[in-house]
Order: sequence, then structure tokens, then C-alpha cells
Amino acid sequence: MRGLKKEIKTTKLYQYLTMRKLIFSCILIFSVFSSAFAQIDTLSIYHEAKKVIGPATKSASLLGVKVAYGYDDDASKVIAISSWIGDNIAYDYEGYIKHRSEKYDSYEVLKKKKALCGEYAQLFKEMCESVGIDVVIVGGYTRGMDFMPNDTLYRSEHAWNAVLIDKKWELVDVTFAAGKIVQKKQNFKKGLNSLFGMHTKPKYKFEKRFRPEWILKHPRQMILTHLPEVEMFQLLEAPIPVIAFSKGQGITNEYIKSMPQLKQNSKALMQYLEKDPVHKCIYTGDKGLEFNKFNNRLKGAMYLQALDTMYERYYDINKKMLVADKQDIILMKRYSVVADSLLKAAMDDNNLELAQKQKQSEVWKEQIKTNNKVHITAIKERIKKNKNNAKTIKKLRFRNMSMSEFILSRYYQYKLMPDLSGVRRPKITDSTSIKNSGILMHQQDSIGQVVCLKQSVDMDLLHEEYYPTKIAEIVHKDLVCLSIMEANNKKYDFLKEYTPEYFPLVYSNNQLTEKTWMTFNNHLADSIKMVNSDTMLIALEANQAQFNTLLKDYTKSTKEQLQLIKMAKKGSTEDMGEDSTYVNIQNRYKGDMLDFQSYLNTYTASRRQLLTYLKKQNKEMNKSISTLRDENDFENFRHKAYMDYRKEIRVSENNKIKEALKNLNRQVSTIDRSLQQAK
Repeated sequence: MRGLKKEIKTTKLYQYLTMRKLIFSCILIFSVFSSAFAQIDTLSIYHEAKKVIGPATKSASLLGVKVAYGYDDDASKVIAISSWIGDNIAYDYEGYIKHRSEKYDSYEVLKKKKALCGEYAQLFKEMCESVGIDVVIVGGYTRGMDFMPNDTLYRSEHAWNAVLIDKKWELVDVTFAAGKIVQKKQNFKKGLNSLFGMHTKPKYKFEKRFRPEWILKHPRQMILTHLPEVEMFQLLEAPIPVIAFSKGQGITNEYIKSMPQLKQNSKALMQYLEKDPVHKCIYTGDKGLEFNKFNNRLKGAMYLQALDTMYERYYDINKKMLVADKQDIILMKRYSVVADSLLKAAMDDNNLELAQKQKQSEVWKEQIKTNNKVHITAIKERIKKNKNNAKTIKKLRFRNMSMSEFILSRYYQYKLMPDLSGVRRPKITDSTSIKNSGILMHQQDSIGQVVCLKQSVDMDLLHEEYYPTKIAEIVHKDLVCLSIMEANNKKYDFLKEYTPEYFPLVYSNNQLTEKTWMTFNNHLADSIKMVNSDTMLIALEANQAQFNTLLKDYTKSTKEQLQLIKMAKKGSTEDMGEDSTYVNIQNRYKGDMLDFQSYLNTYTASRRQLLTYLKKQNKEMNKSISTLRDENDFENFRHKAYMDYRKEIRVSENNKIKEALKNLNRQVSTIDRSLQQAK
């Protein structure tokens, strides 16, 4: 096979197919632009952007000019700039998880070749502005890895851009375009986990891979994952309310389908561009809190940013005072009061959010443990039934062996039993003896008729419901049940492996917490077994006991018949057919014994197969129990890890606010002194 592959690779056909595959991949990658900008050679732009290296990459404005050089239309320039950033700047995942508070400017981003979302958006903005393209930074919400439907959105933590192309606003997220977060392999830790059950938190990394679908994305698609702080940045005729976004992507999608949602060329956005930096901040803060009443942090931060801008503008370092009109200082004072109150409210929001997340996580933990206990109890009950069924099968087997030995011994006994030729009739007898012999022959005949009738009825009843073919069908149902139990374990493994982020910080649905699918499957398997193998084994055990009684009664009755016939011959000089009757009964009994032996196979039909299925079922169910118990242990670990993660966020956010409030207090002191001087 290896030789064949090597031979194929040397052919022109292989080279052609490889090149065709490469071209197709490139076309597929850049086909996202085709609907809106079909005339643009995006692949060529991407390759040209990759060539820009060297000194030009140290300055955002120089880099923007260099990357966009040679393109006449703004769309090509935006694609070129986006491509260069996405291909060269990695997401600072370490900075993200450590809650880096230091903000890199574009020079540092280009130097370090890594950025957070706001820094991506700022670099993109500066590069676009260097070639005369209007662009704004859009702050907003995305559904993070622990987002849950109906979550309260206390903070907007992402940033992307809106860019003006041919008098139409388009959306770009160069952060998402640069790549995505993936889990590290951690093979050593996984080995420890499998060998010793040591739970370890998975680690992640940023995988740099340009994803052009996030460049010039249609607002109808962008809104599924990105909700701007200010609704005009949605670029939709009917903006989506925050409550629709917070209920999850499914509700958001339904909302979009129910509304026209045509892309809007927002006049308000053009007016926003004309505002000075202070009024941009105030507008964003007011509109942002109006849009989402829970985001006190946004308005507080925007008012503080407006205050910082004015403070920097009016502060005289020599006088250590604000040199401004009294009205401007009063305005700064008002901004400081609003910022102070809202930032403190944001700290309360952070504490409230942590309490909500903790309560939510504790509910999951208790749900899992309670539901797992129910599952384990039900599974143990079925394992116990399976074990009892296995005991019944073994009991049937041993009783079968005993009955078989009895049948064979009686068969050979009657086979070797002499006929009545050796029994002599009396030489002289009276009429009374002859009459008594006739009575004896009549009695044996009556016994024979009753025995044969009862045997026929009983055998019909025993064969009525269960026979080898029917038993094989029922045993096959146990194979179906085994498949259901195996599917339970496979589905559980699948859900654990493909949970978002491969580590369930949160449970986005009840598949892992309630496991209704496991309840349904276990109930289905149990109900199948109850009406099939469970019922069959109970019936077979009862039938076998009945058959054993029939066998013993038949043997006893046959023995009585033969004794009566023998007595009749000894007591009568007349031939009443004793010899032939005696032989016929012997032959009938031997034939019936052979039939009985054949019938015994009913009780061992598919026995080994059923035992195998029961053993495998118990193995799968014990695996389920072990998995559920491990999950209970893991759940304590998950809950603690998740709460540690949420506490880090709370501490980081509150520390940022505390630092901002310290700076604000220093500014307020200067503002108050300046107001006194202004009087």
C-alpha cells in the first residue's frame, strides 16, 4: 500500500489533483466576500498583504498606506488591511486569562505582534484612517464560554469595527478573523486522569488562522454573535433588543426572521462621527445604558473617559488647576458624580453576578448528583434482575441435566425391560379370576387414556408460548437492549468530549445535568426485557417444573399400567391381549421419552447467547455506574474551578474600578479647588 501511494504521488495526476485542491480551498476561504464584492480579487489581495514586512510594520499609519497601496476602491483597502492584521497579529490569550490591565497602543501591538480585542480594533481604525477611510470602534457583547440563556449582561467586553465603504457601513471583527481559542492536547495530564482519576483543568491556546468570514460580515449574520452597546451600530432597520440577544442565538435568529432587518446606512452614525471625543463618550454612555439598563459599568466608564479628556485638555501643570470656564468645570463635576455612582453600582453588579453564577453552578451540581443517584439506583436494580435471570438460566440448565438423566435412564430401562413372554398364565382359573383380570385390563386402559390425554394437553400448553424459534427471537431483543446500554455510554462520552471548550464550565442544556436521554433509554431497555426475557424465564421455570411433574406422573402411571397388565396375565387363562398391550405401552413410553428429551432443548435454547448478553449488559451498566460516580467527583472539581474563574473576573473587574475611582477622586479634588477659584 505504501509503495502504491508513493507511486501515485509521482504522477502528474496527483500533482494536478493537489493543485486543484489548493485552489478550491482558497476559493472557498475567500468566497465569503463574493456576494457583496464579487468583482474584488480577494485571494490576490490576501497574498499581496502577506508580502508587506520590514520597517513599514512599525507604524500603524505607514503600514496602512503600504498595505493599501495600489488599490483604488475602499473595499479592497479594507480587505488588505484586515488580511494583514489577521495574518500577523495573534490574540493575547495569556493577557486575557490574566486580565491584563495595561493597554497596548498600536506601536506596541505591532512590536509584540499580539493584542486584545480593543487593541485589534484600534490598530484597524488607525490603518484605515491613514488611507482616508471612515471607521469607528464598536463596543459590545458576545456570548462567552459561560454564557447562558437569560443571563444578565452586566458588561460589554468585546470590540470590533464599523467601516464606511462606498457610503455604506460594513462590519469587521479582526479579532475573530485572526483565529480562535483551542484546547491544548495535554496528553500527559490526560494519561494521569485515565490512570489515577486525577482531575485537571484543561488549558487553552490561541490558534492563529485567518478566518475571512469575519471581514465585511452582513449585519444579519453579525448580530447572531455580536450585540453592539449602542443599537445604531447594529446597522439594522429594526434593531434587536438586548433581551432577545440574551435569550440565546436561537431566539435571536427567530427575531431576525420575523423582522425585515435590511441593512441600514445609518445617518445617526455619520452624525456620531462629527461629534467631538467628549460628546462621543457621553452619547455612548447614555445610549448604552438606555439600551441595556444593567450595564452601569459602560456609562460610568464613558463618563469617566469624557472627564479624562476634558481634564487633560484644561489641566495646567504649572498652576495645578483647571484653566477653563466655570460652566465646563461644573460639567466636569457632573460627569465625575455620574461616573462615581455608576462605577460603584458596577462593583455591586459584579458581586451580584458572582452570586448568581454561584447559585446557578450549585444548582447544576445538585441536579447532577441527585439525578445520577436516581440513574445509579435504576441501573443497579436492572443489574440485580440480570443476575437473577442468569441464576434462573443456570437453574434451568441443571434441572434439565437431571431430567435428561432421568429420561435416558428410564428409556434404557424400558428398552432392556423384557416383555410378558416369560410370564406364565395359570393352568386352571375360575370365572372370578378371569373377571378380575378383565377389570385390571380395563383399569390400565383407563389410566392410559387419562395419562395420554393429560400429556397431550400439558405438552400443548407448554409449547403454546415458548419454543426454540420464539426463544431465539426474545433473546435477540436482549441484544437490542445491549445496544441501548452501549449507546448510553457512547453518548455520554460524546457529550463530555464535545461540550463547548471541551470542559463544561457551564451546562448549556440538560443533556449532562438531567440526562433525560439516559432515563428514556434505560426505561426502554428495561421495558423490553420485562415483556420478553424476564417474563420468558419466569414462564420457562414454571413450565419446566410442570414438565418435570408431568414426566414423573407419566412414568408412575406407565409403571402402574404395566403392573396391572402383568397381574391380569397372571390371573387369567384367557388371552386378553396382555402381551401386545404390554409391548405397545413399552414402545409408546420409549418413544415419548425420546420426544421429551427433544422437548428439553426448549429450556436450553439460546441459553449461552442469553447469558453472554446478560454478562455484557451488566458490564456496560457497571461502566455507566462508574462513569456517573466519577462525574459526581468531577462535579465538585468543576464547580470549584468554575467559581475560581468567576471570582477572578469579579476581583479583576472590581480592581479596575477601584483604580479608576482612585484616579477619579484625585481629579475631583482638583475640580473642587478649581470651582472655588472660579467663584
